[in-house]
Amino acid sequence: MASQVIYDLSAKVGTYMKDGVEKPRWAPVGKIMRNDEGKVFMLMNKYFSPAGVPDPEQRDSILVSMFEAGGEQQSAPPPRQDAHNRAKANGYAPQPKDNFQEDDIPF
Repeated sequence: MASQVIYDLSAKVGTYMKDGVEKPRWAPVGKIMRNDEGKVFMLMNKYFSPAGVPDPEQRDSILVSMFEAGGEQQSAPPPRQDAHNRAKANGYAPQPKDNFQEDDIPF
């Protein structure tokens, strides 16, 4: 049996407006997992940088939220790479990297 994902980890890195409502913009941080022996561990995305998390209070730490794996949380979207791959699968042509806007993906 393989390791099981228990939680998805995300950090709020900003906000955006959708239909006149301000919504949080999340960055995937990693996953909390359980191995075959029942031990729990964190698998962290190596491209996540805490330096990208806004810090108006100049704190020494950041808040990372945990969402149940496989759940349908509206506040924790899948990583940008997965959204980009879904857009390609739905027939949307990829945009040049410097012009790519996350809000341009129609879902």
